[in-house]
Amino acid sequence: MENNLEVIPIFFAVDDGYIPFLAVALESLIDNASKEYYYSIKILYTNINEENKRKINKYKCENVNIEFVDLNYYIEKVKDKLYTRDYYTKTTYFRLFIPNLYPQYNKAIYLDSDIVVLGDISELYNQEIENNLVAAAPDDVIQSTKVFQEYAEKVVGVADYRNYFNAGILLMNLDEFRKFKFQEKFLYLLETIKFTVAQDQDYLNRLSKGKVKIIDKAWDKMPIANDNFDENNLKIIHYNLAYKPWHYDNIKYKEYFWKYAKETEYYDDICKIKDEYTEEERFNDMQQYKALKELAQKESDCVGDDRNYRRNIIMIEKSKETYYEALQDCSTEWHESNNTYEPFVKYYLGILIKASNEFESRVEYLSDNKISKSERVKRLIQNTVGKINKKEILEKCPDISTKTVERALADLVKEGLIEKVGASSATAYIWIEK
Repeated sequence: MENNLEVIPIFFAVDDGYIPFLAVALESLIDNASKEYYYSIKILYTNINEENKRKINKYKCENVNIEFVDLNYYIEKVKDKLYTRDYYTKTTYFRLFIPNLYPQYNKAIYLDSDIVVLGDISELYNQEIENNLVAAAPDDVIQSTKVFQEYAEKVVGVADYRNYFNAGILLMNLDEFRKFKFQEKFLYLLETIKFTVAQDQDYLNRLSKGKVKIIDKAWDKMPIANDNFDENNLKIIHYNLAYKPWHYDNIKYKEYFWKYAKETEYYDDICKIKDEYTEEERFNDMQQYKALKELAQKESDCVGDDRNYRRNIIMIEKSKETYYEALQDCSTEWHESNNTYEPFVKYYLGILIKASNEFESRVEYLSDNKISKSERVKRLIQNTVGKINKKEILEKCPDISTKTVERALADLVKEGLIEKVGASSATAYIWIEK
C-alpha cells in the first residue's frame, strides 16, 4: 500500500528510440486511471539517457511513481540468444523476466509503448485471472490473416488460432509464473526452438498453452478493420507492426494518438519523425510485412503431415508435466554452461517407447481374443501416455460395455495400479509407474 491506496505494478520496456511514444502512453494512461489506486510504474531498459529519464520522471505525482530499472547486468549472459528482426530490439524479451525480478508482486500489468490507453487501467488489473499465467486479448493480425492462423496452430502449437494472444498488453499472474518456473523453461526453450516470426510472443503463447484467459479485444485493439468490434468500447489502442500514426496519415484511431502526443514534451520530436519518414522506409515496411508472411508460410510448410510426428506431439502434450520437469532438469546450471541434455533425451526416448507400446497394444487388442475385457482396459491405460478418461476408453474398445469398463476402473483404483484425477465430467485415470 502507498498513501493507503492499493498498488498496481505496471511495467514498460523501452530504449531511447521509443521514449517519445512511452510519453504518449503514460499521458493517456494517467489521464484515464482511477484515483483510487497507486500506480508503481517501472521502465525496464538497457539504453536510456539522463535527459529522457528527467522528462519521463515528470509524470510522477501523488498516486504515480516512475522507476527506471537497468537490466544490462541481468541479461548479459543471455542477450546473444535473444533473436530479433526488423525494428525489434531485445527489450521485447524483458517482460519474460518480470516474475523473477519482482518476487514481491503477485500480479502485474505489462504494456508495450506503442499504445494509447483510453480505459481505466485498474479495470484490466482487476480482471479475474484464476490460476492462468496471463490474461490477454487475441492478436488482431493473427486473426485477420490465414497464413498467420496456420502458423499459430502448426508451428507455435496453439490449438486454436483464435486463442493466440498478443503479448503487448498482458495481465501477468506472477505467482503462477514462478510456480510454473517459466523463466527457466523459456531459457531452455531458446536453446531448442527458434521462433522467428513473433519472437518472444511465440514463446509466451507456446509455454502458456492452456493457461491463458482470453479477454475482450477492447483491451488490445489494433488499427485493423473488424466488423464485429464495438468502436465505442475502446480501452487500449495498440499501434502494432507498421500501423504507426507517427509514420502514416491513414492509420485508424490516429486521432487518439495525436490528442495525447500534443500534451507531451515530445510532440515536436514526434512530428519531426513523421515528416522525415521516407518513401524508402515506407516501402521497406511493406517488404517486411510481405517477408514476414512468407516466413510464416515457410515455417508452416516445414511442419509437414507426418502421422508419427503428430502422434509424438500429442503424447508430449498429454505428459506436459513430465515434459516441463525434463526441461527444468536440463536447464539446471544453464547460466554456468554446466547443464546436461540427458534428462530430455531420456524423456523423449520414453515417448518413443510408449508410442511403440501403444501401437503394439492396439494390434494385440484386435488380434488376441484370449485377453479378457478387464485386462484390455488395464493394458490400454498402462500404455497410454498421460491421462485417459472413460469416454476415450470406450471409443478405443467399442465392444466393451460401459458397465464393464467402470468395474475394471474401480478394480484398478482399488489395486493401486491407476490413479483417479479430476471430478465429474473431467474425471480421468493415470497409470501408476512402479
